[in-house]
This record gives sequence, C-alpha cells and structure tokens, in this order.
Amino acid sequence: MPKPQTRPKATTSRTPPPYSAPRPEAPHAQVPAGKLPSDAAAQSGFGILLRLTWLMFGNVLLMALAVAIAERRSAGFLTIVDAAFWTLVGGLALARYVDITRMKGQTASGEPATVGHWRRYLLTLLPLSIVVWIAAHAVAYFRG
Repeated sequence: MPKPQTRPKATTSRTPPPYSAPRPEAPHAQVPAGKLPSDAAAQSGFGILLRLTWLMFGNVLLMALAVAIAERRSAGFLTIVDAAFWTLVGGLALARYVDITRMKGQTASGEPATVGHWRRYLLTLLPLSIVVWIAAHAVAYFRG
C-alpha cells in the first residue's frame, strides 16, 4: 500500500514577499484637525473660487460694468458704475496676489506662480482696463 502524502507544516514566522512594502501614510492623516497643508489649501474650495474669480468671473463682471457705462445716457465720469468698475479692477489684482502668495497659485502650464507673474498680470490688467473704460465712456458720449 502506498504511503499517504503529508503536507509540510506551516511555519509561524512568515516573511513577506519582496514586492510588498509598507505603505506610507496619506498626507491628510498627518495634518491636525482644522489645518490644511499648503497643497490642500490651494485645492480648497476657497482657493478654487479665488482662482476662478480672477480668471473668469471677475473679467465677465468687468465687461458687464463696461457695457453698463456705455449704455448710460449721462456724460458723467464719476458715477457709482465707474466706482464699481475700478473697485473690481483692484479686487482682481488683490485676488491674483492672494492666489499667488497664500494659495500656491500656478501658471497656465502648472508651474508655481511668483510675484513676477503678478506684476505681469498687473501690466496687462491695468492698461486694458483703462482702454475699456475710456472706450465705454466714448460710446456713452457719442450715443448722446
């Protein structure tokens, strides 16, 4: 009669396979409650809203205010709409600055933005705002 085959006994000390390394902890697990790491701050709801403000919403509102200036019948230059226009220009500049300095803002290519990028933004925003404001007032003046 053949002998029954027996399995080797399992050893109690099991060595892990070479491909299984301990996983690092998730970055958010190391942050105290109520504090966001710098990268998470940039991706927070406020950071995204701030970025959308200076990229899109603010510029759309700026153009809407320019249209409101152009459609006025009065020839005055210092109205509430003009004040709102220039306040918004200042707000856009401030939003971009806060995005860069506090929210780890990025360029369109995904690189970290610097104060030099903010200066370049101002050198574009201010002259364009002046041209749009003057053009809106010219339209309002010639419409009579």
